[in-house]
Amino acid sequence: MVDGFSKLTLENNTIRTVFIPELGGKMIEISNKQTGTQFLKEPQASYGPYQKASYGDAFGKFDASGFDECFPTISPSELNVDGRNITLPDHGELWCQSWKHEDINAGIKLTARGIQIDYEFSKTIRLIDDSILISYELINRSDSPFNYLWSAHPLLHVVEGSELLLPRDIKRVSMFWASDDSFGAKGDILSWPNLTGDNTSFSTIPGLSAGKAVKVFSDRLHTGYAGIYRSDVDESLMFRFNVDQIPYLGLWLCYGGWPVDEQEKHLTVGLEPTNYKSDSLEESANNNKHSYIDSGETICWELELSVLPGKA
Repeated sequence: MVDGFSKLTLENNTIRTVFIPELGGKMIEISNKQTGTQFLKEPQASYGPYQKASYGDAFGKFDASGFDECFPTISPSELNVDGRNITLPDHGELWCQSWKHEDINAGIKLTARGIQIDYEFSKTIRLIDDSILISYELINRSDSPFNYLWSAHPLLHVVEGSELLLPRDIKRVSMFWASDDSFGAKGDILSWPNLTGDNTSFSTIPGLSAGKAVKVFSDRLHTGYAGIYRSDVDESLMFRFNVDQIPYLGLWLCYGGWPVDEQEKHLTVGLEPTNYKSDSLEESANNNKHSYIDSGETICWELELSVLPGKA
């Protein structure tokens, strides 16, 4: 149990991962069993114990930690489905739900259903040596097609000096949100890694005193990977995915600039493979073939996370 919630643990000789089905199927731990390194951000003291959210609650009012699934939007968004205008909540419909779970083929399967749209969203997790393989399945059980936005939402434990490991073809990013105007305006194209136009590199994590936070998106990727190198322990966590299905990467870089209205700030990075370069479903619905599922259709994709020694 964790704070009164049941947990599911999957482990082998190398890694351990832990989920809380009742809290949106949240993954709360990715640990290297050989060294004890935990790669996921844990709740800060100001949040207290894990708490169950209700549908429509603001994501930032809860633990803001671990690895959640954002679907079918991240930002609150309006959508027309089968002639109905619906408003989807902050960070989507999945993180605030209790998920069903079952053991399956030396792994675990977690499943949730849509609230305002009739869909089934599941992820099956298996361990292969030093890697976690997450196999996703989305089934549209409604009589109408709908547009969706999926984003992995892992908040990582980082320290000053940790480094982002990104594809070399990321030379620029588009800005979605920032804690201050030094980054420009939403939609601006910024050079990577010098987002503020000076010599400051955002690929190396500073301390909390930097006082900045920004959400940016890559252009369409040619290679599907991203990672974090923890210089304090000389280990890396790498994410790999198929860019034919998941062609973009969101980067949440929080270096002491969020929450903007609270005294205790966060130091974390979110590496967020996604099917569109925006947090808003309203923006993605009109511009992206990867955000459409037909009635009765099933769409599958995978995400692999590997715990590796040194700088991967």
